[in-house]
Amino acid sequence: MSANGDNLASVAQFLFEKHPECINRILQALRERIPGINNVDIKHTEDGRLVLRFQDANFQDPFISKYVSDGTLKMFAYLVLLYDPKPNPLLAIEEPEAQLYPELLYELIEEFRDYARRGGQVFVSTHSPEFLNGAQLEEIYWLKKKNGFT
Repeated sequence: MSANGDNLASVAQFLFEKHPECINRILQALRERIPGINNVDIKHTEDGRLVLRFQDANFQDPFISKYVSDGTLKMFAYLVLLYDPKPNPLLAIEEPEAQLYPELLYELIEEFRDYARRGGQVFVSTHSPEFLNGAQLEEIYWLKKKNGFT
C-alpha cells in the first residue's frame, strides 16, 4: 500500500482475487470493530476507477468510500496492512489516534502486537494518552529533541 493509502481499493481488490482467506479475516475484524458494517466490496466505475463500497446493516445500498467515515476507512486500511499475506518487516504509523474512536485504539494496539508476534515490527509515533495507556511500559520509547534533533 502507498504511504498515503490512495491505492487502498487496488490493494483490497488484489486481496479479494488472490487471497480470499486474508480478506475474510480483515472483514471479520472490521465487523467486530465497526458496528453496522456487514461487508466491503470493490466496484469498477464506468471511467475505469476502482471504488471501495461499504455495506451498512441499516441501509439497502452500500456507501462508496467517499461517504464513509474517515475512521472506518482508516481502520480498514490498518487491517489491510496488518493482515497482509506478505507483511512488511517494518510498519511506521504516525498518529493512529487521528479519526479513530479512543475505544478502538486498544484494539488497534492488540492488532499491532499480533503483527509483531508474527515477525513484523511496528513503530508508532503518537501524542495520544489513550494510545499510550493501552501500551505496555516496555513497548514505549520516549524520544526527546536534543540540539534540534530527535
